[in-house]
Amino acid sequence: MAVYTKLSNNDINSILHNYKIGSLDNAAEISAGVENTNYLLTTTTGKYILTIFEKRVNRKDLPFFIDLMNFLAQNSFPSPKILANYKSYIFNFKAKTGVIISFLTGDIAENVTLNDDILFNLGNKLGQMHNLTAKFPLKRANDFALNGIEKLYQTVKLKRLLQDEEQNLSINIINNFKSHNLTNLSKAIIHADLFPDNIFVNADKICGVIDFYFSCHDYINYDIATTINAWCFDDKLNFNLTFLNKLLKGYNFIKPLNAADKKYLYDFCLLTALRFYLTRIYDKFHQPKNSNNIAKNPDEFLQRIKFWLNFTEMPRILEEI
Repeated sequence: MAVYTKLSNNDINSILHNYKIGSLDNAAEISAGVENTNYLLTTTTGKYILTIFEKRVNRKDLPFFIDLMNFLAQNSFPSPKILANYKSYIFNFKAKTGVIISFLTGDIAENVTLNDDILFNLGNKLGQMHNLTAKFPLKRANDFALNGIEKLYQTVKLKRLLQDEEQNLSINIINNFKSHNLTNLSKAIIHADLFPDNIFVNADKICGVIDFYFSCHDYINYDIATTINAWCFDDKLNFNLTFLNKLLKGYNFIKPLNAADKKYLYDFCLLTALRFYLTRIYDKFHQPKNSNNIAKNPDEFLQRIKFWLNFTEMPRILEEI
C-alpha cells in the first residue's frame, strides 16, 4: 500500500456520498507498499480501506479482481469484500478509479515475529486459495509470466540499469526456464504477490489476505515460489530451511503437489526472484517525484538469485513433505 494521490476530507466525503457506509470521522494515509494509493477510513459505521489504482492496475482488469475477492470472501476465505455503491463496485476520482473494501482485523505479518506455525498455516491458506480458485470461472493472464519478465529485462537492459554480471544472470535464468516442458504443472488463480505486508495474522493463524491486484491464472508454483522468496529469508537475507519445510508441508497437506510441480519448483524460485529483482530496479528508476515511498531495494532479490543458484536441498525437502 502507498499514497500517490492526495485526498482531502471533502474529496473523500464526495466519494462516500455514493456509498451506504455512513459519514467520515477520520481518514489516514497508509504509506506502506508501492503500488496504489490507500487510506484507512473511519466512518460512523466502522472502518474501511479506500484504494485508488495507480500505474500497474488496468481498469479493464478491475471486474476480475472485484469478482475474485468477493468470490473468495463468499467461500469463507479471509479476503476483504469490495463494497458496492449506488452504481457499481467502482468509483471515479478525477482521471483515476478506485474501490472501497471491508477492513480486516489482525496484525500485519511483516510486524510479527515469524515462527514455524505461521509458515505452516500460511502454506495451508495458500493451498486453500488455490483449491477454491480452481473453480473460479474468470481468467486473467499473468503480466509477469516468463514473457513479461523477459520484456522487463530488455527494458532495464536498454536503460543500462544492469551490470554485465546481472545481465548474464538474468538471461541465463530466462533461457533455462524456456527449455522446460511445463505441460503437466498445476494451475489455478494465484495471488502472485503474497508478501508479509499482504497477510494478517492472529495467534499464529492467517486471518486476512489482501492486495489481489496482481492475481491471475498461472502455475501454482509461481505463487508458492513467490511466497518462499518473500517469507523464508530474514532481514539479513539468511535463509530459513525450516520455514521452507513448514510452508511446503502446510501447502501439501491441503493441495498435494504432483511430480511435475515438485520437479520445477526450484526453477520457479529463481524465476520469481528475478521478477522482483527486475521490477524493483524498474520502480526505483521510475518512482514518481510526488511519492512519499522509499523504493524497495533490488539487491535483496539479487542476493536471493545468487542464493538459489547455489541451493541443492529442494529435492530432499520435497521428498520429506
